[in-house]
Amino acid sequence: MQMKFYSKFDKYSALFWFGMISFLLLIMYLMLTDNTNEFVSQVISFGIVLPIILLFAWVISSTYYEVKSDQNEFKYRSGPIRGKISIKDIKKVKLNTRVWSGLKLGLSFKKGMTLYYNKYDEIYITPKQSDDLCRMLKELNSEIKIIS
Repeated sequence: MQMKFYSKFDKYSALFWFGMISFLLLIMYLMLTDNTNEFVSQVISFGIVLPIILLFAWVISSTYYEVKSDQNEFKYRSGPIRGKISIKDIKKVKLNTRVWSGLKLGLSFKKGMTLYYNKYDEIYITPKQSDDLCRMLKELNSEIKIIS
């Protein structure tokens, strides 16, 4: 059995991402309408700004987490970043957290959850159904500590 959990996307994160993409589109527009150096403007617009916009769109549209009970693994994906963690390696799950550094695969600015695995590794995620995800992880590995 496998279950997919999508990242939370609240109004603050929507405002942030919309603002970032709008700002980059404005830069692109201003550079393309500037007649001083068309070639440089086109190179910067289509070679730098447009790929950044496409990367943001990719991250927004493809951030999710997946539990595969038949393979006993937790998979994550956010744009070009993807990976998997063996559920037996997860030591604890800390709920209602925020992190300022490390691997943060969540779109929401509200509190999410941190998975601690192996000896020193951690990953921050913001699933919409965090209770269901915790319950499923606990069913597959009863040794996981859930910390509120």
